[in-house]
Amino acid sequence: MEFTGSDLRVLHLHPTRRCNLACLHCYSESGPAARDTIATSLASSSVASAARLGYTMLSVSGGEPLMYGGLWALLDEARRAGMIRAIVTNGVNLTGPIAARLRDTVDVVAVSLDGRPGRHNRLRSHPTAFARMAQGLAALREHGVRFKLLCSVSAESLGDLEWAAAFAVEQGASALQIHPIEPAGRGALLPPDEAPDDTALKAFLVAARLRQIWKDRLQVDIDVADLLPFALDVESPACASIVAADDLSAVVSPLVIEPNGDVVPLRYGFPRAFAIGNIHDAPLERLARRWFAERARSFLTLARAALAEAARQACPFGNPYEIIANAASDANQSPLSAFSFSASGCAT
Repeated sequence: MEFTGSDLRVLHLHPTRRCNLACLHCYSESGPAARDTIATSLASSSVASAARLGYTMLSVSGGEPLMYGGLWALLDEARRAGMIRAIVTNGVNLTGPIAARLRDTVDVVAVSLDGRPGRHNRLRSHPTAFARMAQGLAALREHGVRFKLLCSVSAESLGDLEWAAAFAVEQGASALQIHPIEPAGRGALLPPDEAPDDTALKAFLVAARLRQIWKDRLQVDIDVADLLPFALDVESPACASIVAADDLSAVVSPLVIEPNGDVVPLRYGFPRAFAIGNIHDAPLERLARRWFAERARSFLTLARAALAEAARQACPFGNPYEIIANAASDANQSPLSAFSFSASGCAT
């Protein structure tokens, strides 16, 4: 269920909640005091299992992945499996020696950005977060590491996007990815003027304008979709063929492994009624078989219905993963079972 038009099948692995920052908008509530961590051997075996299930890209986040001792083993496992390798980092720990090692172990480094320096430092709860991140970008450039900037955006920071695009070009980034701040974890506690609201359409239009301005000098992506293509009949016979294929990577991308071992669809914190399982309980491949037998049809039905409903709204723009997660949360809280939906609908 990839909404970006890419044929990549992505495993997002969060092996730790340890982080050198305690960002105000962190969806996983990571920080210096957090200790949730997956053992390297278990995380590595899960990467190998994901590759056998058809996943073609590993993205390692956290917490801060550069604080995870098993990071290099995970990237090496992904290399052996022929997967594209990426990490998502705040950039604070990016030094020359680390950049040199990343050059030979990853395909792209995504570095987080929250807007102009003052805003970035405030949201990162650290007075030198921006300066240290900029030093990290210099190290990546010096060692020839391909990187992009991942820009979190709120209603308040929409005005920083033009500056962020210019900064990305100046720094030599291959892309700017715009990501609305998620109302999860500490992000749910942000004041109203910094929390996600109805800015999806504005961000979508700004991204389109930035593509016009920078053309082939900067790739601009945004985690907001035009939902009109999803306004289709929810009664689709294709659902049965997808489930029968027993192919988790064709149905769930991204697949997310959280620091406690929970495996969920699409995004961190997805409602547990639709969880694939926990890698501490069974290998990922076994969890996938059981999920197909017990939960796949319900998940597909809910996903298609949620997107079709959103597409019928007056402003059909939004983050599809968030829309599906919200629908799953509502279903989990309803008097009916989360698995009582009709099995005839299908998400593509």
